[in-house]
Amino acid sequence: MPRIRTIKPDFWDSADTAGADLRTRLLFIAMWNWADDYGIGDATPVRVIGFAFPNDEIPVSDYPRLLSDVSDHFGVVYFRHEGRPSTPSRRGPSISGPRKELSHAKGWSKQPSGPSRTPKVQVKA
Repeated sequence: MPRIRTIKPDFWDSADTAGADLRTRLLFIAMWNWADDYGIGDATPVRVIGFAFPNDEIPVSDYPRLLSDVSDHFGVVYFRHEGRPSTPSRRGPSISGPRKELSHAKGWSKQPSGPSRTPKVQVKA
């Protein structure tokens, strides 16, 4: 279920944001809205891009590039969780984090924990 997240003003003039095109910026924000309280989001291309751009016709051939651009510019790392493509949402000074208190990883929102949320994630430096 989508959640209300706060995008802080410094997001708009950060180097990460400046390097990303408009679609990539919007997709990153949409992925953040879609992440659960542990920072885990569904990264199934059709679902996440459909959520982010419900009224736009984006060719399926663009999906890999869009998701790759989000990873490249915002440090999002994709993994499989419960058989689905997923992502922990990056947390930086520009984004309010999930509300659950979990162990912290450099440059990321709190990592998932608990028996059903134990994916191994490589964090980009």
